[in-house]
Amino acid sequence: MSPALEEQLNICRWTPGRRVTDSQVDSWIREAIRTYGCHVFPEAVRILREFGGLNLVLGGRSPLFIYPIFENYQMDEPGEWLSWEWRIGQVLFPIAFDSYLTAFAVAPDGTIYSEGIAGPYRQGDSFEGMLDNFFTNKQAVEMVEVYGDHMTETEEEAMRIYRAITS
Repeated sequence: MSPALEEQLNICRWTPGRRVTDSQVDSWIREAIRTYGCHVFPEAVRILREFGGLNLVLGGRSPLFIYPIFENYQMDEPGEWLSWEWRIGQVLFPIAFDSYLTAFAVAPDGTIYSEGIAGPYRQGDSFEGMLDNFFTNKQAVEMVEVYGDHMTETEEEAMRIYRAITS
């Protein structure tokens, strides 16, 4: 984590070694599993313990809310969450939402993904890496190739446009 990012996080009430109470983390995890039917694993717990409950404003972007549940989020059924996991090809745990209702999730290896209009994006190799990208106003690392032939026409069109722009 860069010193500049650490300074910005301190402004948002984060400090090195911050630890959210086990009861709060357990409550968030139970609610996420109940709401989305998602999986929990050590990296998800680590992120919630250190960053959970923060509202971060980094690099002029919309606020990033570090909570696994966002009551206005449109992916409010377990089937929708499992569909996202299937499309990426990994189990995921929700860790954040922004004010545009973009969901951010972590995979067991620490990779952070977001679900946007055009499809899933890989945001970074770690949560801290994603925060660094946000702080320096970098865009998503890459669009994730959706697995299988189950893409909707909208997703297929988004992938076609994405490939045309990036080739």
